[in-house]
Amino acid sequence: MAEELATFLFGSNNPGKLDEVRGYADVLSVRIIGMGDVRAEVPPPRVAEVCDSYEGNARLKARAYAAWSCMPTIADDTGIEIDVLSGLPGVYTAHYGLERVQRGIYPLAIVPARFVCCMAFADQSGRCISVTKELPGAFHRRRESDGGRPGLPYSAYFIPRGETLPLDQLVVKGFKSHRGLALQALLSVLRG
Repeated sequence: MAEELATFLFGSNNPGKLDEVRGYADVLSVRIIGMGDVRAEVPPPRVAEVCDSYEGNARLKARAYAAWSCMPTIADDTGIEIDVLSGLPGVYTAHYGLERVQRGIYPLAIVPARFVCCMAFADQSGRCISVTKELPGAFHRRRESDGGRPGLPYSAYFIPRGETLPLDQLVVKGFKSHRGLALQALLSVLRG
């Protein structure tokens, strides 16, 4: 008899993130559902990312969506940190703007950067665990692929260290991104 997979709600309204995390589910032997899969009488809360750290924002979202859904929930906060911008946009990546980054590194075409992802788990008992992983590489001012995955625009401009293709193309081929690395690490902690 096959063992039933652990099921987690992925607390995000970003369909690109959900698709990416679902892509790792089989390899990591879990089942990931989206917020649209939860049948609730009350719509999901709007969770503002008000913390100044990836961990704070990820935990905030995981706790809020676990309380809303009454399900074990994982959520992330992710950012790209660019060395020549003193680590910006970092936790402000979602609101900073790709064009602002491109203007900020001009006239340089390629600069060292890293994606950072904190993945948090929360359940209805109040338990909350988080892990953070980084993926080093380079940000290219000009697009390196035909377009990023929906909701993940920076992926088309980032080439992980040791790779020749941009992250958006690698993820489609099964490459573990910063989000995949963080999810794998979090599940290892949960499985103890």
